[in-house]
Amino acid sequence: MDSPNQTFPRQWTPSPSPARSVRRPWGYMGAALVLGILVGAVPFLLIFLLGGGDRLALSSSSSGKEAVVIQLSKTFLTQLIQKKADFAGVPGTVSNIQITKMQQNSITVTADDQVSVLGISTTKQFTLVLQPVVSNCAMHMRVLHADLQGVPVTNVAASFEDQINQQLGQSNSALPAGFAYCAIKVRTESQALIVSYSATPQ
Repeated sequence: MDSPNQTFPRQWTPSPSPARSVRRPWGYMGAALVLGILVGAVPFLLIFLLGGGDRLALSSSSSGKEAVVIQLSKTFLTQLIQKKADFAGVPGTVSNIQITKMQQNSITVTADDQVSVLGISTTKQFTLVLQPVVSNCAMHMRVLHADLQGVPVTNVAASFEDQINQQLGQSNSALPAGFAYCAIKVRTESQALIVSYSATPQ
């Protein structure tokens, strides 16, 4: 029989180990989110800073007598811009180019600009306002305004003027030989661009 003064050996119990901090992936996900926002925002910030404001419209004056009048339809101008315009300065892929409005002294062009950031694609509307003008016996297009979903990009979009003007400069190459032609007036109507030329025998 056990005596009341008998002691029993203590059982050894392991001391609780300090709790390990469990790393959660939230920090990595937050960093990736911030990085994605920065990568997506930087191109648009650069465009905003370099985009510039609108250009002033030039006044047009005609001199000489009309001898030849050339009419460029809205459909032809749309195809010309689709094939020859260079939108390399605009980020993303520009598609669905359309002339949406032709009024006195201006032509409004709209397009879809698809930008992909970290595999996520967004589409923004690109708007371009052109002014047809006569200078040095030739008809030219000037960019008055350009914006990407409201953000001005006039300076960037103006880079494609040369391509358009080169094509327009060839529009009088099919006129009868033996004359020197000089563009003297240009005007826009709702469905056409009309250029008037004087003709001097050579």
